[in-house]
Amino acid sequence: MKKRITGILLMGLILALWGCGRTDTAVSEASVTESREEYRGFHLDHVLHSSDNGDIHYNLYVPDSYDSSEPYALFFTLPGYEGLYFQGVGENLYREDFGFTAQEYVQDMIIVAPQLSDWGETSANQTIALVEYFLANYNIDTSRVFAEGYSGGGETMSLVMGKRPELFNAYLQCSSKWDGAYDPVIESRTPVYFVIGEDDEYYGSEPTKEAYETLYEGYRQEGMSEEEIREILVLDIKDKDYFESQGVTVQHGGGGLFARDAKYIIQYCKDSVERAKKAMEEKDNVIRIGTSPMTPAAPLVQVWSRIQKDYPDIWLQMIPYMNNQESAREILKNLGTNIDVVGGIFDETMLKLRQCQGLELSRQRICCAVSINHRLAKKEILTFQDLYGENFLMMHRGWSNYVDELRDDIWKNHPQIQVVDFDIYSMEIFNQCENSNEILMAVENWKDAHPLLKIIPVEWKYTIPFGILYSTEPSDLVKRFLKAIKKAV
Repeated sequence: MKKRITGILLMGLILALWGCGRTDTAVSEASVTESREEYRGFHLDHVLHSSDNGDIHYNLYVPDSYDSSEPYALFFTLPGYEGLYFQGVGENLYREDFGFTAQEYVQDMIIVAPQLSDWGETSANQTIALVEYFLANYNIDTSRVFAEGYSGGGETMSLVMGKRPELFNAYLQCSSKWDGAYDPVIESRTPVYFVIGEDDEYYGSEPTKEAYETLYEGYRQEGMSEEEIREILVLDIKDKDYFESQGVTVQHGGGGLFARDAKYIIQYCKDSVERAKKAMEEKDNVIRIGTSPMTPAAPLVQVWSRIQKDYPDIWLQMIPYMNNQESAREILKNLGTNIDVVGGIFDETMLKLRQCQGLELSRQRICCAVSINHRLAKKEILTFQDLYGENFLMMHRGWSNYVDELRDDIWKNHPQIQVVDFDIYSMEIFNQCENSNEILMAVENWKDAHPLLKIIPVEWKYTIPFGILYSTEPSDLVKRFLKAIKKAV
C-alpha cells in the first residue's frame, strides 16, 4: 500500500463539518492591516503581523461572490526577483500574469500574491504562516489549495514544499530550481509540475531535471509504478520553438508565457478532484484530525511522521474548524462522525463534560499570553509578581482541576492578581487579550494561535495534560492509530 499523509478534505466531510457549527470567516482585524488600494481586482499590500515571522506583505483577490458560506479554492503565487516587496508595492502583479490567469479557470478561488523580501528560509516560513492564516480564517476547500512559483519564487516555494507539502494539493514550478527537501514531498505525494525552458538563461534546465529525477527515484523506492508517478510528477522542458513561436527570444523571462497556458492549472484542478474521489473511496483508512488555532494538529503530525513508515495504509486528513461554544460541544461529543480525533489540553473533568476520552501525550506548562505591545512582552519568563496589578483571564472554575489549582494559589497567596473568568477558548478571547492589554492563561502549543500575542512561560509548577481527544466508542482504525501513537511517545 502507498505511504501517504495528505491534507485533502473530502467534499462530503467538509459539508458535514460546516453543517455542525462552522461559523463565518473569523478574520481578526487586529492581526491584519488592510489596504484600500486596488489593481485589477486585487487589494494591494495587506500585512499579516506575525510575532514569529514579522510583517508579511501580500496582495489579495477575493471574488465578489465569496461570503464564507461555501468553501472556495485557494491559490498562492510567488513572484520572481522583480516582484519582491522592495521593488515596490504591486510589482509582482504588474509584471506577472499568474494571479490573473488563475481567475479565468477557477471562479470560486481566493488568490494570494505575497510580496516577500527574498527567496530563502525567512520567506518560506512567512509563506507557510500566510497559508495557515488563510486556512484558519477563510472558508477554504482544502482539496483545492494550489501553489505556483516563478523564478526566485519557485526557489522559495520549493523550500515551503520541503517543509509543509501537505498544505497543498498541487505545485507548479516555473523557470526555477529546487532548493527544498525532497523526502517530505515524496511522503505526502503532493503533485509537482516542473516547466522550464531548455536553455533557460538564468538557471539552465539541468537543476530542474535533477530535481525531477530525485523525486522520481524516491517514488520508485516507495514502490510506485511508472504510471502512478506520472500522475503526480511532470517534467515539461520547453524548446526554443515554444518561445519563438510566441515572439519571445529570452527563455527565462519568457516563463511568464506559462501563465497563459491553461492546461497546467486546469489539470491541477482535475487531479485534485480525482484524488479527493479516490480518498473518499478509501475513507476507511483515513484518520480525520480536527484542527483549529487552539487545537493545532502539528504536534500529532510530528509524532506520526516518526512512525508513518510502519503504517503505510493510514491517511491523516486535516479538517479545520472554528472554536466556539456550539462547535466545541458538538464536535467533541460526536467524535467519530465527521472528525475522529482532536489534539488539545484536557483533564478528567473536561472529558466528562465533553463526553469523550483522552490519551495523554505530554504535560504542557501553563503559560501567559500577552500582546506583543504589552509591558511584559520583552520578558522571556515571568513570575507571579509580574502579574500583580494585571487582569488575568482564566477559564471558569470547574473547567479543569489543573487550572483550579492555579486559581486557588492565586486566590490565597497572590490577591494582587485580578482573575477574570471566561467561558471558552476562541479567537474572540485571543483578540480580547490583544486589544485590552490583559493577560491570558495559555499553553506552549498555542504559540501560533494569534500573530499579535506572545506566549511566555512562568516560574510556577502548574501544567496541564495535552493529548488526543477521541470518541468513547472509537473505531478499530482509531484504536490502531492511538496504539501506534502511544507506542511512539
